[in-house]
This record gives sequence, structure tokens and C-alpha cells, in this order.
Amino acid sequence: FSSYVDRLADEAAIDRPEEGYVREFCRNAAFARCYRSKSVEQEINSKRYESINQVDQDDDFLQFYVLLRAADRFYAEHGRCPGASIDGVESDQLFEADMAQLHQFSSLVAVEIGLPSGFVKSDLVSEMTRFAGAELHSIASLLGGVVAQEVVKIISRQFIPLENTFIFNGIKCSSSTLSV
Repeated sequence: FSSYVDRLADEAAIDRPEEGYVREFCRNAAFARCYRSKSVEQEINSKRYESINQVDQDDDFLQFYVLLRAADRFYAEHGRCPGASIDGVESDQLFEADMAQLHQFSSLVAVEIGLPSGFVKSDLVSEMTRFAGAELHSIASLLGGVVAQEVVKIISRQFIPLENTFIFNGIKCSSSTLSV
């Protein structure tokens, strides 16, 4: 095996790896895996969601996923989060209008990914609108910790990073990853 490594190093015009490194790699080669996932742009532009059918459709995480995609559309159209005040003025009429439009966007997103039109529960739409894009410090710190952990996994190449979309439900203090 050493002669094979020597030949590959010569062909690639690189220094030969240390013997201990090669030995360690061979010992752990059975556990090596290559993971590929979609970029955010590929996920959003994709019209194929085969894995959606594998997810429990009563699951809140899938509803939150649809709601987050709908909130992105709302933001793209209005330049603000649903439920956020306009010029510092809050009103019940604005809240109701935002909630109705977010519900409409969530129905469109649900249909696009192969779910029924009224898939997202009205109470979750109301909660997302009431939330108004606020950033709670405790949730932000928790998600920052998750991101830091994933960066360490990628840099150290020692553990398998989360695949695709990570959703944290701050109401129930639970999380899940969706492979979409």
C-alpha cells in the first residue's frame, strides 16, 4: 500500500503524507462517507420535493417550514416581516391583513411542494404574524450555538454535519432537520 501512496503523491506532485496519517486513514476508511446537499438557492428554486412524502404531515416542523418560506415571500413583496408595524404605527387592521396574506402565501407554498392548500394551521399563521420578525436573545443564542457546532464539524471533518434544513420550535423547545 505504501508504494501506491508514493506513486499517487508523485503523480499529484505533492509531499507524501506521514505514515501515521496513512495508517489512521486506512483504519477509519470504512466509516468515510461523502455527503452532498442542496444549496439554499437550489432548495428554493426546486420544484421537486420527493422527501416531503416521507415526512409526517401532522408534524409542526413541516408547517413551520412552509410558514418560513411564506414569510420570505411576504418580506420580498412588502419589505418587512408579517405583523411588523409600518413607520412605527401598529393597528389591528394591519395585523389582520398581514395574517390573511401570510395565510395565502402559506397555501401557495404548500401546493408548490405537494401539500394540501390549507396545510398550515391558522393558529401558527397567527403566531408567526404576532411574532413580527422579532429576534429573541435566548433563541438567537441557541441557534448561534448550533451554527458554531456545525462549523466546527465542517472544519474538523470529524463528525457529520446536519443535512439540509434545521428548524427549531421555540414554543415546544424541540428541533428537527428536514431533507427537502
